[in-house]
Amino acid sequence: MTSPFLRHPLAAANALCSIDDLSGGRVALGLATGGSTVLAIGRMPATQLEIRAEFAALKALFAGEPIEWEARPVRPLRFPKPIPIYYSAFGPKALALAGEAAVA
Repeated sequence: MTSPFLRHPLAAANALCSIDDLSGGRVALGLATGGSTVLAIGRMPATQLEIRAEFAALKALFAGEPIEWEARPVRPLRFPKPIPIYYSAFGPKALALAGEAAVA
């Protein structure tokens, strides 16, 4: 489980692909706005726009594509894997985004 702001998408994607290798392909990513976790580091929970950007970045990285993050180019993963992404959603906008973007 992760939230935007806690780690760079490349670090999250790389770690999950490594764990997927170690687990024999049994990894899935849980994504959430952050709630109390990000509040503890002085941030507000992610907006749906920020979650959408995180989804796009992670999906591209898991597909072996380069991304741009915070106006900087990010190289593709060396060993990408098709990791499923699940979104912990509450409310109509979040549920709509989950249905749109959280399809593995």
